[in-house]
Amino acid sequence: MKAIFKRKNFISFFIVVLSLSIFLFTDSSSEKVESLVLTDGAVLSDNIEVLSDHDGNFLILSSTETTSHIIYFDGNTQTISGSSLELNYKISAAAIFGGYLYIAKCVNNNSNYTTIITKYSFYNGSFTFCGQYSLSSTKVENFHSLAATENNFIFFINENNRNQIIAYNTLNDATQTLTVGTKQFASISSNFSGTKLYTITTDKTFVSFDLENSFNQCSLSSSPDDHCSFLSDNLLISSTNAVYNLDSTNVSNLFSINNSGSYNSSCLFGDYLLGEVSDNTIYCYDIPSKTATKKITIDGTLLALSTSGNVTIAILKKDSNKSLQVINTSDLTDISTNPSGGNEEPALNISSTSYTINFNSKTISNVPLSTTIAVFKDNIENPNNYSISFTNYLGKSFSSGTLGTGSTVSFSNSSGDITAFKIIINGDITGEGNENSRDEDYMYNYLFGKTSLVDEYLTAADINGDGKVNTIDLLIMYKNLNS
Repeated sequence: MKAIFKRKNFISFFIVVLSLSIFLFTDSSSEKVESLVLTDGAVLSDNIEVLSDHDGNFLILSSTETTSHIIYFDGNTQTISGSSLELNYKISAAAIFGGYLYIAKCVNNNSNYTTIITKYSFYNGSFTFCGQYSLSSTKVENFHSLAATENNFIFFINENNRNQIIAYNTLNDATQTLTVGTKQFASISSNFSGTKLYTITTDKTFVSFDLENSFNQCSLSSSPDDHCSFLSDNLLISSTNAVYNLDSTNVSNLFSINNSGSYNSSCLFGDYLLGEVSDNTIYCYDIPSKTATKKITIDGTLLALSTSGNVTIAILKKDSNKSLQVINTSDLTDISTNPSGGNEEPALNISSTSYTINFNSKTISNVPLSTTIAVFKDNIENPNNYSISFTNYLGKSFSSGTLGTGSTVSFSNSSGDITAFKIIINGDITGEGNENSRDEDYMYNYLFGKTSLVDEYLTAADINGDGKVNTIDLLIMYKNLNS
């Protein structure tokens, strides 16, 4: 009992501290940074690139012919945090890895090109100069020609000699060249963990270099287009918006999206691939089913999409203003047709104006706490009069009482075909149908790494629907239980 009492006291203290910090420093009603205007009043250009460190942080780069600006964003939904970096030249290419930003500037002296690489750290949004490296007789032309990886390596395609990739170590100032016979290189990129370098040659051969094994190379049996971008360590999207799965020996085509924007306007959001289709709509492709099942309506023209860790952002333009929007699960709405115009026929003819029915994941969510079977049935439109049955999270059948997270509802037609859905109730992470001290204890243990949450229980723990389970959800639960 003493241990339980001490933990309760700690939870209460922790919640009080968290409440004060949120009250003082945040405004939970806002999910958009309204303007990406620099402190000196300069507005970002439309030429925007977003770099992600895959750990929740973003660098937003904007260049004109004479100047460049870089803004650090830490994933907070309220403000642009940290400082911005202003440069008096156009960035030719840039890459980040391991908390470092590498910027390439190409200098032309009577057609004799020199590439100058400048290295910055960007810890907590503060840019710190770490060094500058001048590489003569080299020319780096675009973002597809530069990659950063582990062990302080940067790699770039030399436009003066596209048969070579230059590997440069910024710690010991050492360089070496990588070649694939006489093939010329079209683009390079690295995986998220920085352990492999991937290149596509101009004849569309896809080649990998193992950075942990003396740059050993492997020509994969299939290749995407001239340029590609990593969505994860094993998913790629090409310049023609084809999605590929990558393994150690092959690149296989999964599906293509109907994207009117560039391929850097695509990213992952949980199990969805987000891709631009029109100026005011982002379509969300369910990767397992390879079908667009959700959409996000945006206010403005989409300039860029990016995901870093569990945070996804959209850079938008409306009139001359730029804004940054953090994408939340609540922004996703169902669609009745996919972007190519084909109908998405549900597994069976049911619907609801109160709950969210996902025919791909076979889940029914947004069901309130303490919902009974009778109330649930009243909120399901069932024109075909399917037979409906229920089991609780332990798999035991029941026909009355309260539904909980993990309960299963099954719909049966006259032929005996059965379609089952898992029920998700926000805040109920124990499957009891209500929110109590056991849910609070479970949430606490999860946040401190003492237990795990998966599938519908993890979704139920995301009480505010922002796509993350964190201390904010614990605070909401605490307030619910103590109001």
